[in-house]
Amino acid sequence: CCPHRLSDVFWMNADAAADALKLAEQRHDAADDVGALRFAQKALQLDETLAGAHALMHRLKKFGPGSEMKAIVDRILQAGNHYSVFDTTYASFDANAEATAYRQLSKRVHPDKNRARGAEDAFKKLSEAHTVLSDTTLRERYNLEVMLPREPRAHPASARGGASHASVPPGGSGR
Repeated sequence: CCPHRLSDVFWMNADAAADALKLAEQRHDAADDVGALRFAQKALQLDETLAGAHALMHRLKKFGPGSEMKAIVDRILQAGNHYSVFDTTYASFDANAEATAYRQLSKRVHPDKNRARGAEDAFKKLSEAHTVLSDTTLRERYNLEVMLPREPRAHPASARGGASHASVPPGGSGR
């Protein structure tokens, strides 16, 4: 009736599951977490006992795209300035709240605790923002150099009130 015995089917599924897991790990190494998740799910469909697939699925669900840990990393990396790293503004900055936010965020973003892609860079950015904003002198310098808009500098010729020599055509009298 059937060309394969039930044990042969099991081994074919186990081999296909191992192949799918290998592809999932390759995708994960290539920074394609969505593809890695898809292949890990396929591996588990073929063989529910495949331990490596369970471990990869767990890691991707906890630290991969759409996870809370990855969202924190992305928010910090996308912050435009030191204040937005702590989800505050220049006008509403509070040093005590920043210190508390730093302690909480550093625990969640530290690369030993958060294995999401970019966690190390996010932790460095968080630490730099904390260093600058927690020191009054550094914060004032940062505010002057980065946060406050600079006055447009006048061109040297317009500051003198006269025409520059560059506006006179070569060989011409300027009239």
